[in-house]
Amino acid sequence: MEKLYRNGSHSGVLASLPVKTLWSLWYILMIVFFPFLIKTIIYRDFVLSVSFSLFILTASVYLYYLTKNKTPPFTVYLPMTLMCLSQSLGIYYTGIQAVFWAYPVIIISYFVMPDRAAIIISILLTLLSGVFLYIQTEISLFIRFVFSMIVVCVLIRIMIRFVLSLKDELVKLSITDPLTHAFNRRYMDDQLKANLSSRKIATLLMIDIDHFKQVNDIHGHDAGDEVLKRLVLCLQTHARQDDLVFRMGGEEFVMLLANTGKEKAKVYANFLREQLAKIAIGDTDKAITVSIGASELNTQISLDEWLKQADVCLYQAKSQGRNQVII
Repeated sequence: MEKLYRNGSHSGVLASLPVKTLWSLWYILMIVFFPFLIKTIIYRDFVLSVSFSLFILTASVYLYYLTKNKTPPFTVYLPMTLMCLSQSLGIYYTGIQAVFWAYPVIIISYFVMPDRAAIIISILLTLLSGVFLYIQTEISLFIRFVFSMIVVCVLIRIMIRFVLSLKDELVKLSITDPLTHAFNRRYMDDQLKANLSSRKIATLLMIDIDHFKQVNDIHGHDAGDEVLKRLVLCLQTHARQDDLVFRMGGEEFVMLLANTGKEKAKVYANFLREQLAKIAIGDTDKAITVSIGASELNTQISLDEWLKQADVCLYQAKSQGRNQVII
């Protein structure tokens, strides 16, 4: 199902819903639209019958595949386009009483489709429904309908953008350390597990500030916090495109070097150690040093073992005099 979240042609929103909710949506679909289908068959509106039938069928298949945790055989564009067509034809065959269903169709399109696709569907629905409404009634109703649809679309887009901005902020808060803005321990575990699953070559650096307690005791916690923030900024500045920086806790940090074996990792870790040694403590001319333990990912290692190996190397770097890299 991860493909659904990366593919803009599918609905990541629907894919993220619980199975019970998906079944509830299918029940709502049948309760709302199936009676319309029966009515069109009774009144021999066969074009509308075919349109509603195709929409109900494709929407049902799409939801069914999601309940089975599978990627549907077609994109979300197909049922949504058929839904738009059915709504427009409904106005043509039944008149103004079908107009009111255009508004929930607009809301649904923005809910389940990517933003650009939802805009296209909105324009298509407004034009088709507006033309059919103009044929059925007078121009004043046509103008009111078009302007009301535009207002609804604008308001929905504003609300969605506001909700998405809140979502991005919440996601950022949930995965980052508030002091240093490095990624936190929870996000680190997720990323390391993902790397273990892919089994791509990678090396883990465990970085610890030497004698950090003395920094806090002598220069104060404000100076200590500033050192932590400068350290993360330095790591992020010198990180390559796919490298990630995490705060494990206290003065201990982890850096995931993607697509990097242990030999290159050792050279890179020593480079980082030299750069970090330029970080001054407060307004003094004294600078910090760091010890680094490193462990390369292999095919049979677990997450705990990977971290433990890096931690053992870090302990060895500390015991051998600090300010060095052990891999």
